[in-house]
Amino acid sequence: MTVAKGVLYGKLLDNNTYGISFEGATTPFISFFYSLKETIKGNVNLGSTQKDIFYESIEKRPKKTKIIYAKFLDNKTADVTVIKNHHKKAYLLKSQNGLFSPLSLYLFFMSNKIEMNKTYVRDVVVTKHLYKVAITILKKTTINLDKLGRKKGKRDALEVELRFYKVEKNGSVTKYKKVKKVIAWISTKPPLIPILIKSWNFIGFFSARLTDLKVLH
Repeated sequence: MTVAKGVLYGKLLDNNTYGISFEGATTPFISFFYSLKETIKGNVNLGSTQKDIFYESIEKRPKKTKIIYAKFLDNKTADVTVIKNHHKKAYLLKSQNGLFSPLSLYLFFMSNKIEMNKTYVRDVVVTKHLYKVAITILKKTTINLDKLGRKKGKRDALEVELRFYKVEKNGSVTKYKKVKKVIAWISTKPPLIPILIKSWNFIGFFSARLTDLKVLH
């Protein structure tokens, strides 16, 4: 059963800066029992030194609105504002390893030279907490995006595993139990973006599939 649908948009703002936005919501039937709408926006510069500019997440439920806004001051520091039902708190997050937004995490392959069977680690700002994400390129493969399995849906891709860890206040790192496993398939043809994502978490199974791509010149 499809419980939610969403659309991801990407736009090249200048030679290196991408504007990314996502809008999603539970389907009408599911919304009768559990309603959720989510909007995500962000700008990412993929120049010689990848840098996030801002990241915003707005989560709306019948009796609760949660807004996360992160302004990246430089590659290692971000101002984060969390608003829950009009109650605002501010945080300053730092990482000597570099800070990234969840959106730039999936643009990783557009700006980095990668090696097979190698694991890359990124510190990611999601809420007021910092998370470490380990990205491992597993193998080259071919997948089919067509629901009927027709030949036109075949795509060459890199199969990638993402593992999530929470960074505690004392600096220790623990496995993030809410996300059990994420597998993404990245197109081997430009733009090198995810064309299929599957996630197993504490509430069940989630998948996202590329259905349309328009490259504007």
